[in-house]
Amino acid sequence: MEHLSPFITALEEAATAYSEKVAFKLPILKNKNIIQGWRDITYKQTHDKMVEVAGYWLKTLQLPPRSVVGLWLPGNSFSDMLHIFGIMKAGYIPHILLSDITNVDVVRTLFKDTNCGAILYTPSASGEGLSKHFVCHPIMDAEEISEDSSVVIPFDSESVLNDEDIVVIVHTSGSTSGRPKIVRLRRKWFEANHRKGIIRKPRSPVIPRLGSFCHIGQLGAFLLYFTETVCLVMLPWLDYSAQDIIQMRKECGLSQFLQYAPALSRTIRAAQRNPELRAILQTFPVLFYLGTSLPESDIEWCKQNDIRLRTAFALTETGSLMAQYGDDPNILHIIEAEGCSYKMVPIDADQDTSSEDSVTQSHLLELVVLSDSMDCPDPSHCDPIDGNFHTKDLFEEVNPGEYKYRGRRDDIMLMANARKCDTKYIEERVYTLCKDLVSTCVVVGTEKPAPALVVEPTPVNLTEKELIQQLSERLASINEGGYSHERIAPGRILLVSPGELPRTSVLSLNFQTKRNIKTSICAH
Repeated sequence: MEHLSPFITALEEAATAYSEKVAFKLPILKNKNIIQGWRDITYKQTHDKMVEVAGYWLKTLQLPPRSVVGLWLPGNSFSDMLHIFGIMKAGYIPHILLSDITNVDVVRTLFKDTNCGAILYTPSASGEGLSKHFVCHPIMDAEEISEDSSVVIPFDSESVLNDEDIVVIVHTSGSTSGRPKIVRLRRKWFEANHRKGIIRKPRSPVIPRLGSFCHIGQLGAFLLYFTETVCLVMLPWLDYSAQDIIQMRKECGLSQFLQYAPALSRTIRAAQRNPELRAILQTFPVLFYLGTSLPESDIEWCKQNDIRLRTAFALTETGSLMAQYGDDPNILHIIEAEGCSYKMVPIDADQDTSSEDSVTQSHLLELVVLSDSMDCPDPSHCDPIDGNFHTKDLFEEVNPGEYKYRGRRDDIMLMANARKCDTKYIEERVYTLCKDLVSTCVVVGTEKPAPALVVEPTPVNLTEKELIQQLSERLASINEGGYSHERIAPGRILLVSPGELPRTSVLSLNFQTKRNIKTSICAH
Protein backbone atom coordinates (compact mmCIF):
# COMPACT_ATOMS: atom_id res chain seq x y z
CA MET A 1 0.00 0.00 0.00
CA GLU A 2 1.35 3.45 -0.93
CA HIS A 3 2.26 5.82 1.88
CA LEU A 4 1.48 9.51 1.88
CA SER A 5 4.58 10.32 -0.13
CA PRO A 6 6.59 8.32 -2.67
CA PHE A 7 9.69 9.67 -0.91
CA ILE A 8 8.65 8.01 2.34
CA THR A 9 7.88 4.73 0.61
CA ALA A 10 11.30 4.72 -1.08
CA LEU A 11 13.16 5.60 2.13
CA GLU A 12 11.33 2.94 4.16
CA GLU A 13 12.12 0.29 1.55
CA ALA A 14 15.80 1.30 1.49
CA ALA A 15 16.00 1.36 5.30
CA THR A 16 14.54 -2.16 5.45
CA ALA A 17 16.59 -3.75 2.67
CA TYR A 18 19.88 -1.87 3.14
CA SER A 19 19.71 -0.68 6.73
CA GLU A 20 23.47 -0.40 7.32
CA LYS A 21 24.39 1.24 4.02
CA VAL A 22 25.62 4.81 4.42
CA ALA A 23 23.06 7.31 3.14
CA PHE A 24 24.83 10.55 4.08
CA LYS A 25 28.33 11.71 4.87
CA LEU A 26 28.15 14.81 7.04
CA PRO A 27 31.27 16.97 7.39
CA ILE A 28 32.81 17.73 10.77
CA LEU A 29 33.80 21.36 10.35
CA LYS A 30 36.35 23.60 12.01
CA ASN A 31 35.76 27.35 11.71
CA LYS A 32 32.75 26.66 9.44
CA ASN A 33 34.86 25.97 6.33
CA ILE A 34 37.63 23.50 7.22
CA ILE A 35 36.68 19.81 7.01
CA GLN A 36 38.23 17.80 9.84
CA GLY A 37 36.43 14.55 9.18
CA TRP A 38 33.12 12.92 8.31
CA ARG A 39 30.17 11.41 10.16
CA ASP A 40 28.33 8.51 8.50
CA ILE A 41 24.53 8.28 8.68
CA THR A 42 22.98 4.97 7.58
CA TYR A 43 19.66 4.50 5.83
CA LYS A 44 18.13 3.06 9.01
CA GLN A 45 19.38 6.00 11.08
CA THR A 46 17.98 8.43 8.50
CA HIS A 47 14.60 6.70 8.51
CA ASP A 48 14.38 6.44 12.29
CA LYS A 49 15.27 10.10 12.81
CA MET A 50 12.76 11.13 10.13
CA VAL A 51 10.04 9.22 12.03
CA GLU A 52 10.98 11.04 15.25
CA VAL A 53 10.81 14.40 13.48
CA ALA A 54 7.42 13.46 12.02
CA GLY A 55 6.12 12.52 15.45
CA TYR A 56 7.40 15.78 16.91
CA TRP A 57 5.57 17.91 14.33
CA LEU A 58 2.43 15.77 14.55
CA LYS A 59 2.37 16.36 18.31
CA THR A 60 3.26 20.05 18.04
CA LEU A 61 1.05 21.15 15.13
CA GLN A 62 -2.02 18.92 15.61
CA LEU A 63 -3.37 19.84 12.19
CA PRO A 64 -5.88 17.78 10.18
CA PRO A 65 -4.35 15.24 7.77
CA ARG A 66 -3.33 16.67 4.38
CA SER A 67 -2.95 20.19 5.80
CA VAL A 68 -0.35 22.35 4.06
CA VAL A 69 2.64 23.28 6.23
CA GLY A 70 5.01 26.00 5.06
CA LEU A 71 8.75 25.51 5.49
CA TRP A 72 10.89 28.65 5.06
CA LEU A 73 14.48 27.42 5.18
CA PRO A 74 17.80 27.28 3.26
CA GLY A 75 17.50 23.59 2.35
CA ASN A 76 21.23 22.93 2.59
CA SER A 77 21.53 20.68 5.64
CA PHE A 78 20.71 17.16 6.75
CA SER A 79 18.39 18.72 9.33
CA ASP A 80 16.47 20.65 6.65
CA MET A 81 15.95 17.42 4.71
CA LEU A 82 14.67 15.62 7.82
CA HIS A 83 12.13 18.36 8.49
CA ILE A 84 10.84 18.25 4.89
CA PHE A 85 10.41 14.47 4.88
CA GLY A 86 9.20 14.51 8.49
CA ILE A 87 6.31 16.78 7.49
CA MET A 88 5.47 14.34 4.69
CA LYS A 89 5.62 11.37 7.07
CA ALA A 90 3.33 13.20 9.52
CA GLY A 91 0.64 13.25 6.83
CA TYR A 92 1.01 16.89 5.83
CA ILE A 93 1.85 18.58 2.52
CA PRO A 94 5.08 20.59 2.73
CA HIS A 95 5.13 23.96 0.97
CA ILE A 96 8.86 24.61 0.72
CA LEU A 97 10.17 28.15 0.28
CA LEU A 98 13.85 29.04 0.06
CA SER A 99 14.85 31.45 2.84
CA ASP A 100 16.68 33.37 0.11
CA ILE A 101 13.27 35.07 -0.34
CA THR A 102 13.49 37.64 2.44
CA ASN A 103 10.54 39.95 1.78
CA VAL A 104 7.99 39.00 4.44
CA ASP A 105 5.10 40.35 2.36
CA VAL A 106 6.05 38.04 -0.52
CA VAL A 107 6.54 35.11 1.87
CA ARG A 108 3.17 35.74 3.50
CA THR A 109 1.39 35.96 0.14
CA LEU A 110 2.92 32.72 -1.15
CA PHE A 111 2.01 30.78 1.99
CA LYS A 112 -1.46 32.33 2.09
CA ASP A 113 -2.10 31.25 -1.51
CA THR A 114 -1.76 27.60 -0.48
CA ASN A 115 -3.74 27.94 2.77
CA CYS A 116 -0.86 26.95 5.03
CA GLY A 117 -1.99 25.75 8.44
CA ALA A 118 1.37 26.56 10.03
CA ILE A 119 4.77 27.99 9.12
CA LEU A 120 8.10 26.49 10.18
CA TYR A 121 11.04 28.83 9.73
CA THR A 122 14.78 28.61 10.18
CA PRO A 123 16.31 30.71 13.00
CA SER A 124 18.22 32.72 10.38
CA ALA A 125 14.88 33.99 9.00
CA SER A 126 12.62 36.27 10.99
CA GLY A 127 9.12 35.07 11.79
CA GLU A 128 8.02 38.62 12.52
CA GLY A 129 5.28 39.68 10.16
CA LEU A 130 4.11 36.08 9.73
CA SER A 131 2.94 35.34 13.28
CA LYS A 132 -0.03 37.70 12.88
CA HIS A 133 -1.37 35.55 10.05
CA PHE A 134 -0.11 32.01 10.76
CA VAL A 135 0.83 29.69 13.56
CA CYS A 136 4.63 29.92 13.42
CA HIS A 137 7.36 27.70 14.87
CA PRO A 138 11.13 28.17 14.63
CA ILE A 139 12.89 25.07 13.33
CA MET A 140 15.39 23.39 15.65
CA ASP A 141 18.18 21.07 14.60
CA ALA A 142 16.31 17.89 13.69
CA GLU A 143 18.98 15.71 15.29
CA GLU A 144 18.18 17.28 18.68
CA ILE A 145 14.60 15.97 18.55
CA SER A 146 14.25 12.93 20.80
CA GLU A 147 11.80 10.05 20.80
CA ASP A 148 10.34 11.40 24.05
CA SER A 149 9.10 14.55 22.27
CA SER A 150 7.38 12.57 19.51
CA VAL A 151 4.19 10.58 19.14
CA VAL A 152 3.54 7.37 17.23
CA ILE A 153 2.70 8.03 13.58
CA PRO A 154 -0.74 6.61 12.72
CA PHE A 155 -1.20 4.77 9.46
CA ASP A 156 -4.67 4.50 8.01
CA SER A 157 -6.51 4.84 4.72
CA GLU A 158 -5.79 8.57 4.57
CA SER A 159 -2.12 7.69 4.09
CA VAL A 160 -2.87 6.43 0.58
CA LEU A 161 -2.46 8.87 -2.28
CA ASN A 162 -4.40 9.08 -5.51
CA ASP A 163 -2.71 10.22 -8.72
CA GLU A 164 -4.13 13.74 -8.41
CA ASP A 165 -3.14 14.24 -4.76
CA ILE A 166 -0.44 16.82 -4.05
CA VAL A 167 2.82 15.49 -2.60
CA VAL A 168 4.79 18.72 -2.23
CA ILE A 169 4.56 22.39 -3.19
CA VAL A 170 7.66 24.17 -4.51
CA HIS A 171 8.44 27.26 -6.58
CA THR A 172 9.99 28.13 -9.90
CA SER A 173 13.70 28.98 -9.68
CA GLY A 174 13.02 32.58 -10.70
CA SER A 175 10.36 35.23 -10.21
CA THR A 176 7.65 36.20 -12.68
CA SER A 177 6.42 39.78 -12.26
CA GLY A 178 8.27 40.08 -8.98
CA ARG A 179 7.46 36.80 -7.23
CA PRO A 180 8.11 33.08 -7.73
CA LYS A 181 5.38 30.91 -9.21
CA ILE A 182 3.85 28.24 -7.02
CA VAL A 183 4.25 24.70 -8.41
CA ARG A 184 2.05 21.95 -6.96
CA LEU A 185 3.51 18.53 -7.67
CA ARG A 186 1.13 15.57 -7.64
CA ARG A 187 1.70 11.89 -7.14
CA LYS A 188 1.32 11.18 -10.87
CA TRP A 189 4.06 13.75 -11.56
CA PHE A 190 6.52 11.74 -9.48
CA GLU A 191 5.33 8.50 -11.05
CA ALA A 192 5.97 9.98 -14.51
CA ASN A 193 9.48 11.12 -13.59
CA HIS A 194 10.19 7.75 -12.00
CA ARG A 195 9.30 6.11 -15.32
CA LYS A 196 11.58 8.49 -17.21
CA GLY A 197 14.58 7.44 -15.14
CA ILE A 198 16.60 4.33 -15.81
CA ILE A 199 16.26 2.35 -12.60
CA ARG A 200 19.11 -0.12 -12.06
CA LYS A 201 19.66 -2.48 -9.19
CA PRO A 202 21.35 -0.78 -6.23
CA ARG A 203 24.99 0.06 -6.87
CA SER A 204 25.47 2.61 -4.09
CA PRO A 205 27.28 5.46 -5.86
CA VAL A 206 28.79 8.26 -3.76
CA ILE A 207 27.86 11.69 -5.13
CA PRO A 208 27.99 15.35 -4.06
CA ARG A 209 24.95 17.46 -3.30
CA LEU A 210 23.56 19.22 -6.39
CA GLY A 211 21.64 22.09 -4.79
CA SER A 212 19.14 23.21 -2.17
CA PHE A 213 16.44 20.76 -1.08
CA CYS A 214 13.99 23.64 -1.59
CA HIS A 215 14.36 23.15 -5.36
CA ILE A 216 12.82 20.13 -7.03
CA GLY A 217 16.03 19.36 -8.95
CA GLN A 218 17.67 18.22 -5.72
CA LEU A 219 14.57 17.24 -3.75
CA GLY A 220 13.15 15.09 -6.55
CA ALA A 221 16.48 13.31 -6.96
CA PHE A 222 15.96 11.60 -3.61
CA LEU A 223 13.54 9.14 -5.25
CA LEU A 224 16.45 7.92 -7.37
CA TYR A 225 18.90 8.19 -4.47
CA PHE A 226 16.78 6.01 -2.19
CA THR A 227 16.11 3.50 -4.98
CA GLU A 228 19.81 3.12 -5.79
CA THR A 229 20.98 3.54 -2.16
CA VAL A 230 23.08 6.55 -3.06
CA CYS A 231 25.48 7.99 -0.49
CA LEU A 232 25.18 11.79 -0.55
CA VAL A 233 28.18 13.88 0.54
CA MET A 234 26.69 16.88 2.33
CA LEU A 235 29.06 19.84 2.12
CA PRO A 236 27.20 22.96 3.33
CA TRP A 237 28.38 24.94 0.31
CA LEU A 238 27.90 24.22 -3.41
CA ASP A 239 30.71 26.12 -5.13
CA TYR A 240 33.16 23.24 -4.77
CA SER A 241 36.84 24.10 -4.99
CA ALA A 242 39.40 21.73 -6.51
CA GLN A 243 40.46 20.82 -2.97
CA ASP A 244 36.85 20.04 -1.99
CA ILE A 245 36.49 17.56 -4.85
CA ILE A 246 39.88 15.98 -4.16
CA GLN A 247 39.02 15.65 -0.47
CA MET A 248 35.58 14.14 -1.19
CA ARG A 249 37.22 11.62 -3.51
CA LYS A 250 39.96 10.60 -1.08
CA GLU A 251 37.95 10.61 2.16
CA CYS A 252 34.42 9.75 1.00
CA GLY A 253 35.04 7.60 -2.07
CA LEU A 254 33.25 9.99 -4.43
CA SER A 255 32.36 7.83 -7.45
CA GLN A 256 30.02 9.99 -9.54
CA PHE A 257 29.92 13.73 -10.12
CA LEU A 258 27.17 16.16 -11.06
CA GLN A 259 26.81 19.95 -11.01
CA TYR A 260 24.82 22.67 -12.67
CA ALA A 261 26.54 23.75 -15.88
CA PRO A 262 28.05 27.09 -14.71
CA ALA A 263 29.56 25.38 -11.64
CA LEU A 264 30.84 22.47 -13.73
CA SER A 265 32.45 24.94 -16.13
CA ARG A 266 34.41 26.37 -13.19
CA THR A 267 35.39 22.84 -12.15
CA ILE A 268 36.62 22.09 -15.67
CA ARG A 269 38.70 25.27 -15.73
CA ALA A 270 40.18 24.32 -12.36
CA ALA A 271 41.06 20.87 -13.73
CA GLN A 272 42.96 22.49 -16.57
CA ARG A 273 45.31 23.98 -13.94
CA ASN A 274 45.26 21.07 -11.49
CA PRO A 275 46.55 17.68 -12.73
CA GLU A 276 45.27 15.87 -9.61
CA LEU A 277 41.73 17.14 -10.14
CA ARG A 278 41.92 16.33 -13.85
CA ALA A 279 42.93 12.75 -13.05
CA ILE A 280 39.98 12.40 -10.67
CA LEU A 281 37.48 13.70 -13.24
CA GLN A 282 38.83 11.16 -15.73
CA THR A 283 37.90 8.30 -13.39
CA PHE A 284 34.19 9.19 -13.16
CA PRO A 285 31.85 7.30 -15.53
CA VAL A 286 30.47 10.69 -16.63
CA LEU A 287 30.31 14.29 -15.47
CA PHE A 288 26.57 14.94 -15.34
CA TYR A 289 25.28 18.51 -15.59
CA LEU A 290 21.96 20.35 -15.77
CA GLY A 291 20.56 23.84 -16.14
CA THR A 292 22.08 25.13 -19.35
CA SER A 293 24.70 24.35 -21.98
CA LEU A 294 28.43 24.13 -21.39
CA PRO A 295 30.77 26.37 -23.43
CA GLU A 296 32.10 24.62 -26.51
CA SER A 297 35.65 25.12 -25.24
CA ASP A 298 34.81 23.08 -22.11
CA ILE A 299 33.22 20.30 -24.17
CA GLU A 300 36.22 20.13 -26.50
CA TRP A 301 38.72 20.08 -23.62
CA CYS A 302 36.84 17.25 -21.92
CA LYS A 303 36.79 15.30 -25.17
CA GLN A 304 40.54 15.76 -25.62
CA ASN A 305 41.21 14.67 -22.03
CA ASP A 306 38.99 11.57 -22.00
CA ILE A 307 36.41 13.09 -19.66
CA ARG A 308 32.89 11.97 -20.51
CA LEU A 309 29.99 14.42 -20.29
CA ARG A 310 26.28 13.71 -19.91
CA THR A 311 23.35 16.13 -19.68
CA ALA A 312 19.57 16.36 -19.68
CA PHE A 313 16.95 19.06 -20.10
CA ALA A 314 14.54 19.52 -17.21
CA LEU A 315 12.13 22.10 -15.81
CA THR A 316 10.69 22.64 -12.33
CA GLU A 317 7.15 22.34 -13.68
CA THR A 318 7.69 19.05 -15.54
CA GLY A 319 10.88 17.32 -14.45
CA SER A 320 13.14 15.78 -17.10
CA LEU A 321 11.97 16.12 -20.71
CA MET A 322 15.03 15.44 -22.86
CA ALA A 323 18.29 13.55 -22.44
CA GLN A 324 21.61 12.97 -24.14
CA TYR A 325 21.93 9.43 -25.46
CA GLY A 326 25.03 9.72 -27.66
CA ASP A 327 28.51 11.15 -27.11
CA ASP A 328 27.67 14.75 -28.06
CA PRO A 329 26.18 16.69 -25.11
CA ASN A 330 24.75 19.23 -27.54
CA ILE A 331 22.42 16.61 -29.05
CA LEU A 332 19.28 15.85 -27.04
CA HIS A 333 16.46 13.36 -27.55
CA ILE A 334 12.92 13.53 -26.20
CA ILE A 335 12.50 11.05 -23.35
CA GLU A 336 9.89 8.41 -24.11
CA ALA A 337 7.95 7.11 -21.12
CA GLU A 338 4.51 5.60 -20.66
CA GLY A 339 1.95 8.26 -19.84
CA CYS A 340 4.14 11.14 -21.03
CA SER A 341 3.41 12.97 -24.27
CA TYR A 342 5.30 15.88 -25.83
CA LYS A 343 5.34 17.70 -29.13
CA MET A 344 7.79 19.91 -31.01
CA VAL A 345 5.82 22.85 -32.44
CA PRO A 346 7.17 25.29 -35.07
CA ILE A 347 7.14 28.82 -33.68
CA ASP A 348 5.24 31.65 -35.34
CA ALA A 349 7.38 34.46 -36.69
CA ASP A 350 6.93 37.66 -34.68
CA GLN A 351 5.22 40.49 -36.53
CA ASP A 352 8.15 42.81 -35.89
CA THR A 353 10.70 40.25 -37.04
CA SER A 354 13.09 41.43 -39.72
CA SER A 355 13.55 39.29 -42.82
CA GLU A 356 16.96 38.19 -41.55
CA ASP A 357 15.52 37.15 -38.19
CA SER A 358 12.58 35.45 -39.91
CA VAL A 359 14.99 33.15 -41.73
CA THR A 360 16.86 32.52 -38.46
CA GLN A 361 13.68 31.65 -36.57
CA SER A 362 11.84 29.70 -39.26
CA HIS A 363 13.41 26.35 -38.34
CA LEU A 364 13.08 26.65 -34.57
CA LEU A 365 10.72 24.41 -32.60
CA GLU A 366 9.15 24.93 -29.19
CA LEU A 367 8.91 21.96 -26.83
CA VAL A 368 5.30 21.55 -25.63
CA VAL A 369 4.03 19.19 -22.92
CA LEU A 370 0.55 17.99 -23.88
CA SER A 371 -2.34 18.32 -21.46
CA ASP A 372 -2.83 14.55 -21.13
CA SER A 373 0.79 13.97 -20.10
CA MET A 374 1.25 12.78 -16.51
CA ASP A 375 3.92 15.42 -15.95
CA CYS A 376 1.89 18.33 -17.31
CA PRO A 377 1.70 20.95 -14.53
CA ASP A 378 -1.40 22.62 -13.07
CA PRO A 379 -3.67 24.51 -15.51
CA SER A 380 -2.38 27.78 -14.02
CA HIS A 381 0.91 27.12 -15.83
CA CYS A 382 -0.71 26.03 -19.10
CA ASP A 383 -2.10 27.77 -22.16
CA PRO A 384 -5.76 28.68 -21.50
CA ILE A 385 -6.74 27.82 -25.08
CA ASP A 386 -5.17 24.42 -25.77
CA GLY A 387 -4.47 23.36 -22.17
CA ASN A 388 -0.90 22.40 -23.01
CA PHE A 389 2.24 23.54 -21.18
CA HIS A 390 4.33 25.64 -23.56
CA THR A 391 7.89 25.57 -22.24
CA LYS A 392 9.02 28.52 -24.43
CA ASP A 393 12.29 26.65 -24.86
CA LEU A 394 13.47 26.48 -28.45
CA PHE A 395 15.27 23.70 -30.31
CA GLU A 396 16.62 22.99 -33.77
CA GLU A 397 16.15 19.51 -35.22
CA VAL A 398 19.56 18.72 -36.71
CA ASN A 399 18.69 15.11 -37.57
CA PRO A 400 15.41 13.20 -37.20
CA GLY A 401 14.73 13.00 -33.47
CA GLU A 402 17.94 14.86 -32.57
CA TYR A 403 17.71 18.39 -31.20
CA LYS A 404 20.02 21.25 -30.25
CA TYR A 405 18.96 23.79 -27.66
CA ARG A 406 18.62 27.31 -29.11
CA GLY A 407 17.46 29.40 -26.13
CA ARG A 408 14.06 30.75 -25.15
CA ARG A 409 11.36 32.73 -26.89
CA ASP A 410 10.68 34.99 -23.93
CA ASP A 411 12.66 37.30 -21.63
CA ILE A 412 13.58 34.71 -19.02
CA MET A 413 17.35 34.59 -18.55
CA LEU A 414 19.13 31.49 -17.25
CA MET A 415 21.48 32.35 -14.40
CA ALA A 416 24.15 30.38 -12.54
CA ASN A 417 22.99 27.12 -10.90
CA ALA A 418 20.08 26.93 -13.38
CA ARG A 419 18.11 29.72 -11.73
CA LYS A 420 16.02 32.11 -13.79
CA CYS A 421 15.55 35.86 -14.00
CA ASP A 422 12.61 37.72 -15.59
CA THR A 423 14.51 40.46 -17.42
CA LYS A 424 11.40 41.98 -18.99
CA TYR A 425 9.84 42.62 -15.59
CA ILE A 426 13.00 44.34 -14.33
CA GLU A 427 13.32 46.44 -17.48
CA GLU A 428 9.67 47.49 -17.30
CA ARG A 429 10.05 48.48 -13.65
CA VAL A 430 13.15 50.51 -14.49
CA TYR A 431 11.22 52.44 -17.15
CA THR A 432 8.37 53.01 -14.67
CA LEU A 433 10.43 54.00 -11.63
CA CYS A 434 13.28 55.80 -13.38
CA LYS A 435 11.70 57.28 -16.51
CA ASP A 436 13.34 60.67 -15.87
CA LEU A 437 16.78 59.07 -15.57
CA VAL A 438 16.76 56.27 -18.15
CA SER A 439 16.53 56.54 -21.92
CA THR A 440 17.13 52.87 -22.73
CA CYS A 441 18.14 49.89 -20.60
CA VAL A 442 18.78 46.19 -20.86
CA VAL A 443 19.30 43.49 -18.20
CA VAL A 444 22.11 41.02 -18.92
CA GLY A 445 23.92 38.26 -17.04
CA THR A 446 23.26 34.87 -18.64
CA GLU A 447 24.89 32.12 -16.52
CA LYS A 448 26.17 34.73 -14.05
CA PRO A 449 25.49 34.73 -10.27
CA ALA A 450 23.55 38.01 -10.52
CA PRO A 451 22.18 40.27 -13.29
CA ALA A 452 23.59 43.59 -14.42
CA LEU A 453 21.57 46.59 -15.58
CA VAL A 454 23.03 48.42 -18.56
CA VAL A 455 21.63 51.95 -18.79
CA GLU A 456 21.78 54.67 -21.40
CA PRO A 457 20.79 57.65 -19.21
CA THR A 458 18.80 60.70 -20.18
CA PRO A 459 20.65 64.02 -19.99
CA VAL A 460 20.70 64.82 -16.25
CA ASN A 461 22.79 67.10 -14.09
CA LEU A 462 24.21 64.26 -11.99
CA THR A 463 27.61 62.65 -11.63
CA GLU A 464 27.93 58.98 -12.54
CA LYS A 465 28.11 58.07 -8.85
CA GLU A 466 25.02 60.14 -8.01
CA LEU A 467 23.06 58.66 -10.91
CA ILE A 468 23.88 55.08 -9.92
CA GLN A 469 22.92 55.88 -6.33
CA GLN A 470 19.53 57.26 -7.38
CA LEU A 471 18.87 54.29 -9.66
CA SER A 472 19.79 51.89 -6.87
CA GLU A 473 17.48 53.61 -4.37
CA ARG A 474 14.53 53.58 -6.76
CA LEU A 475 15.04 49.91 -7.60
CA ALA A 476 15.04 48.86 -3.93
CA SER A 477 11.45 47.60 -4.23
CA ILE A 478 12.50 45.20 -7.00
CA ASN A 479 15.45 43.89 -5.01
CA GLU A 480 13.31 43.29 -1.93
CA GLY A 481 10.82 41.00 -3.63
CA GLY A 482 12.56 38.16 -5.43
CA TYR A 483 15.47 35.77 -5.02
CA SER A 484 18.96 37.06 -4.24
CA HIS A 485 20.19 36.02 -7.70
CA GLU A 486 17.67 38.47 -9.27
CA ARG A 487 18.80 41.53 -7.32
CA ILE A 488 20.74 44.32 -8.98
CA ALA A 489 23.46 45.67 -6.71
CA PRO A 490 24.80 49.23 -7.22
CA GLY A 491 28.05 47.77 -8.50
CA ARG A 492 26.15 46.00 -11.28
CA ILE A 493 24.54 49.12 -12.73
CA LEU A 494 26.55 50.02 -15.83
CA LEU A 495 26.21 53.34 -17.65
CA VAL A 496 26.90 53.61 -21.38
CA SER A 497 27.15 56.57 -23.72
CA PRO A 498 24.22 57.77 -25.85
CA GLY A 499 23.71 55.57 -28.89
CA GLU A 500 25.41 52.44 -27.57
CA LEU A 501 22.07 50.68 -27.04
CA PRO A 502 19.51 50.29 -29.87
CA ARG A 503 17.41 53.40 -30.42
CA THR A 504 14.23 51.33 -30.47
CA SER A 505 13.10 50.23 -27.03
CA VAL A 506 14.58 46.88 -26.14
CA LEU A 507 11.14 45.89 -24.85
CA SER A 508 9.72 46.07 -28.36
CA LEU A 509 12.35 43.89 -30.03
CA ASN A 510 11.58 40.33 -31.06
CA PHE A 511 13.15 37.65 -28.90
CA GLN A 512 15.86 36.63 -31.40
CA THR A 513 17.17 40.18 -31.87
CA LYS A 514 17.00 40.91 -28.14
CA ARG A 515 18.88 37.72 -27.32
CA ASN A 516 21.63 38.65 -29.77
CA ILE A 517 21.91 42.14 -28.25
CA LYS A 518 22.05 40.82 -24.69
CA THR A 519 24.62 38.18 -25.58
CA SER A 520 26.82 40.79 -27.24
CA ILE A 521 26.57 43.24 -24.32
CA CYS A 522 27.18 40.52 -21.74
CA ALA A 523 30.26 39.28 -23.58
CA HIS A 524 31.59 42.84 -23.79
